[in-house]
Amino acid sequence: MGEYLHRRKVLTLFATHYHELTELARELPAVRNFNVVVKEWDRVRTADVLRKMYASDSQPGVLDDRVFGKEVFLYNAFPEEELKGPPGELIVRRDEAVCVGTVDGALWITHARERHKMAIKLPVLRLFPELEKKLPPVEIEPWESVSFATYREILYEEEEDVAYIHFNFYNGAMSTEQCERLRKVVGYAKRRPVKAIVLFGQEDFFSNGMNLNTIEHAKSPPDESWRNINAMDDLCEEILTAYDKLTVAGMQGNAGAGGVFLALTCDLVFAKSGVVLNPHYKNIGNLYGSEFWTYTLPRRVGWEKGKEVMESRMPVSSKKAAEIGLIDGYFGKSPSEFRRLLKSRVVGFINSPEFERFLIRKREERTNPEWIKRVKECRERELAHMRLNFYGFDTSYHIARYYFVHRLPHFRTPPYLAPHRRANT
Repeated sequence: MGEYLHRRKVLTLFATHYHELTELARELPAVRNFNVVVKEWDRVRTADVLRKMYASDSQPGVLDDRVFGKEVFLYNAFPEEELKGPPGELIVRRDEAVCVGTVDGALWITHARERHKMAIKLPVLRLFPELEKKLPPVEIEPWESVSFATYREILYEEEEDVAYIHFNFYNGAMSTEQCERLRKVVGYAKRRPVKAIVLFGQEDFFSNGMNLNTIEHAKSPPDESWRNINAMDDLCEEILTAYDKLTVAGMQGNAGAGGVFLALTCDLVFAKSGVVLNPHYKNIGNLYGSEFWTYTLPRRVGWEKGKEVMESRMPVSSKKAAEIGLIDGYFGKSPSEFRRLLKSRVVGFINSPEFERFLIRKREERTNPEWIKRVKECRERELAHMRLNFYGFDTSYHIARYYFVHRLPHFRTPPYLAPHRRANT
């Protein structure tokens, strides 16, 4: 399509999510890439900066050379109504994000990317680790209530005997530290006098599992991969062992790989209409996968269907997922409608006679030594396979991860998408 538009001499093409288009400038003589730039922080209002960043958040980002003292692309901004500082200057940090002053207030920036071809998006404090010592932290606990707009990576709320956990991880990728922070909040909810715990991801993504960018950036990607998958498993186990609560996954947005199986550790799983799931791992270098999938997947769909889902490597719509039993239902045309309907379902169930019977059955199962042994064995078996993926002689995972984070195209159509090629061999 890009080559066709080039032949037609189209003057402008505005696109934010088609990364391959940016490569056309290297191949076609009349193509040029242009970036959205933040200039004159002393004159630009918060709303204007946010508008620019929202418009180019995926690719290439907003180019800036002032905030960090060098040219970088900025991503994933949030308004801040309480803090203020000099325009274009760094004020404080929270989690791995930084707060930047504007003419009329401030905003938060969570990710940045250096301006060279092989650079990757990273949390700001990973790209500029020296800022951790230079900037004072201003933390807000997930369960703290504030009356102003600000950046909250995880938000905890309680309403009508239900705990709602909103986690806002950029592009659904969950680093080791983010898994640990989310696990802490789930543990907090388990100690609270609530009957149910509902996990809401963000509106774009529920979760996509491990954060491949932070893994690629680490000094030892194999070691960071191992830390990340164990942190994911710790989080999943925290959910699985909530034996005296109903746990519910509310997928407002898409989910992939470990993010799907994170959801499946909940008792009930619902998705917004139109959500797409990729319940498999093998596209990233034949990863075996963990997150207790060998327990949760066959429990829902059986071994045969589970094997089919994992081996096909194809996306599954929310409608199809409900039909095969992968999830418990789908509804809602918008995220807000989905949340409203899900809340109504959960509150209705915990106030029904069936709820007490459900809790008795769950408590008996999850405190049974045989169940505890079975789940432990599933985790150990999965991690044994993952250790081979990370440290073994087969480097497929490391190659696939490199290609993925650097957005390099495959040299040919993958075999699972080209069955005719397999038939001819």
